[in-house]
Amino acid sequence: MNMSLRLKLFLIFLTVAMVGVITVNVFVNFFLESLFQEYAIRKQEDKNAGVRELIENQYLDGRWNTQVIQDIGVSVLEEGMILHVKDLKKKDVWNAVDYNSGICQDMIQQMTFRMTSRYPSVKGGLTHQEYPLLVHDKAVGTMVIGYYGPFYYTEADLFFIDTINNLLFYLTIILFITSFILAYFFSRAISYPIQKVSLAAIDIAKGSYDHRVEVVTSTREINELIQSINNLSEHLYIQEKLRKRLTQDIAHELRTPLTTLQGQIEAYLDGVWELDVDRLKSTHEEILRLSALVKDLELLSHYDAETMKLELTRENLNDLMLHVLQSFEPALAEKEIYLEYTEHDLEIMTDKHKLCQVFSNLLSNSLKYTPQGGKIIIQIIREKKYCKILFRDTGIGISEKHLAHVFERFYRVDPSRTRVTGGSGIGLAICKEIVKALKGEISISSEEGKGTLVRMIFPINLE
Repeated sequence: MNMSLRLKLFLIFLTVAMVGVITVNVFVNFFLESLFQEYAIRKQEDKNAGVRELIENQYLDGRWNTQVIQDIGVSVLEEGMILHVKDLKKKDVWNAVDYNSGICQDMIQQMTFRMTSRYPSVKGGLTHQEYPLLVHDKAVGTMVIGYYGPFYYTEADLFFIDTINNLLFYLTIILFITSFILAYFFSRAISYPIQKVSLAAIDIAKGSYDHRVEVVTSTREINELIQSINNLSEHLYIQEKLRKRLTQDIAHELRTPLTTLQGQIEAYLDGVWELDVDRLKSTHEEILRLSALVKDLELLSHYDAETMKLELTRENLNDLMLHVLQSFEPALAEKEIYLEYTEHDLEIMTDKHKLCQVFSNLLSNSLKYTPQGGKIIIQIIREKKYCKILFRDTGIGISEKHLAHVFERFYRVDPSRTRVTGGSGIGLAICKEIVKALKGEISISSEEGKGTLVRMIFPINLE
């Protein structure tokens, strides 16, 4: 049968609680009954000992005080005890049966009926216990006490047992109701957030990536599940925006050169334009723009950390950096940007071509977004088994809301930027993939209007 999680949890909680209550109830009844039986047996033995002492006190000057013994016998008879006292010659001093055999028989019958009707499994009946009578450690006779055995409960005892049983019964009812209520709320507390997560997953599967589970619980695993589904939803939402933005960007960038090419070719075909070098050059530039876009798309598959092929050699970081900086000297001089670089002679295992690609991308970004007369600072720092490379500029910076997404493919801080002003949005994504493939880490921090800092950490020796 297909049951909901809430119902299953409810039944499990309720079953566990009731099994616990019933188990406790059974054990309490069992041990209470056992202890009370022992109590009844000890109480009977204490009574017997008390009667024995009273009888021994009635032996004075070598004679028995039969009148007092009779009073004692009649008294204990009312308590369900049949007294029989004999002297040393086994002659009767006093016998309750001789005194009134009818009362004795009726009493035993009543006691037997009371016990067998209440405890039919207990095989009881008239029991005789014989005790020697001693005066100053000298035997003066024998006392035989008949009583219902192995144990007997008086009216007071049965009332006490009934009271306890009633209390246990009402306590069981109260615990059942309490367990029912607690099971309901506990099952709801666990199933409700899971149900919300399930509904959120269904919405995500339908493409509703902006769905968030706004439930807080005290269960760590459920909170982690909620956080995971929210993170998944947010990630898919961002990826969906990126895909839409990518589609728009590609469509936009394809549309412009294709429209231009279409117009130019139609002009050629209609005879509006004559074929000359300048016009063919313009057509060629539009074709180059299309080729550049296709090249960027090819780069995405090439620069993938999982499948990227590396050609590892021991290279001097200072030589690689100077090689890259040399190619940027004209552009730096044109924008009058001051470059501060402290040379550091450090060799590491790396792929020199791909690492130079990273340096070029980062330096290109710094150059592009640093205003006229700004400053770019590059540092190489050794830290034990690692090296740290810092790119710092005094450019326009990046806002906090965009900072977490700058390494994502095709992400542009300003959606309105074209290829000429902002590129295709894959430069930092390529940097991240290369750094990841080289077992390194890359991070970025920035503040609008004050500049950007890119940190990279690489192991000196790749294992």
